[in-house]
Amino acid sequence: MANIIDPTLFLISKIVSGTTTVVATYTDPNDANNQYNGYPFQFEVQINLIIQYHSDYGTRTPLQYDAYDIKENDWIGQPSGKAYKIAQVITVTDQENVTLVLEDEDLYNLSFDPTQQGNNYPDEDQYGGIFELGYDGMPILSGLTPSSAQFSISSYWLSDIEGRFRYKNFLGSYLNMDQSIISWSSIQIGDFVYMDSNGLFVKIDNDNYSTAIYKAFGIITTIDSTDPSKILVRPFGKITSDLPTMPGVPGDVLYFDSTGTSNLSTTKATANAFPVYIKMTETTALALTNHPSSNLQIEVLPVETDVDLDQTITSPTNGNGSSTGIVIQYDPYMDSNVIVTVNGIGVNLGNGIKTKDCYFSGDGGATARRIKDITAGDILFWNGANAGYELDLSDIIDFEYDVADTDAANSQ
Repeated sequence: MANIIDPTLFLISKIVSGTTTVVATYTDPNDANNQYNGYPFQFEVQINLIIQYHSDYGTRTPLQYDAYDIKENDWIGQPSGKAYKIAQVITVTDQENVTLVLEDEDLYNLSFDPTQQGNNYPDEDQYGGIFELGYDGMPILSGLTPSSAQFSISSYWLSDIEGRFRYKNFLGSYLNMDQSIISWSSIQIGDFVYMDSNGLFVKIDNDNYSTAIYKAFGIITTIDSTDPSKILVRPFGKITSDLPTMPGVPGDVLYFDSTGTSNLSTTKATANAFPVYIKMTETTALALTNHPSSNLQIEVLPVETDVDLDQTITSPTNGNGSSTGIVIQYDPYMDSNVIVTVNGIGVNLGNGIKTKDCYFSGDGGATARRIKDITAGDILFWNGANAGYELDLSDIIDFEYDVADTDAANSQ
């Protein structure tokens, strides 16, 4: 049986006459002489609305939406074409009356005022509608027909509302960055960002590029003129909600894994990896298409490692095939050579054979690894009879080899 989806919310509403007061004004942080310094951008208003009836028993109040269903980041549109984001729900008086703080987001209404006066005050005593944004950043203008008689003018204003969102797509909501956590002093439009485990955006730069680019979330398209800590990001994909519970933390790239939670895993397969989402919340994620996490090739360079130097055996060896207990910590870079020295003197390492001084093995010494196949976790085995001497606890064993620079960075 198909799941019944929630009906869309569209509450016919008006601002009660004489209730609009200014609660915040604009100051240009870069221009003390801006002609709009001191103009309002947030307003407290009292709203009277008409209950929206429907046939879904699963909503907060069965079979209806009302003032208790209004939430921050919903929007209100008016027949003049103005639209305001609901920045705060102050008080819900009853099902038909609520006090809100409305925000002229990015001073859009001010800049489009045709009187050339920058008048962005919301209209009072004019029925408009409270609506939500979809996950594509566009307004959900549905369910209007039953209440169309409340609109005193042509419904063309709804096209104006939709047009303003097409012009400036408020995809999702502004994310308020915590300045105590992240410094945005150098942020610019066009910067790439990823999402960290706190759900905050972080700029991708040269310092974090090698790890962050795989988690790239989107590009900054707008920095709010009223608050530089508020940004708009155009994601590299579609934001999708109501997903099954996902593994990981916000910002994790989730890959297909038939054995994982909801067929997802934070672990990238060594071959044929298929990135599906970047997690945002437990059930919301950015759906990925042609994303860097699947096909980006970052140059990996060989570097020397010292993590396997100055090692000692766990117990004296005795004859051929004796385990030293010493493990190689990393995969050698691109199947490159490994040099084994004892007290600074090179010894003969078997290349898939046990007839030399020593060999690496991944199965307890039964099989000797070929040098190009040596893998992190392999153990060095000593052939005392072949070498002509045994190893004791005072001997110093070194593995000299190159590793990928990404591995070397992780070992710091």
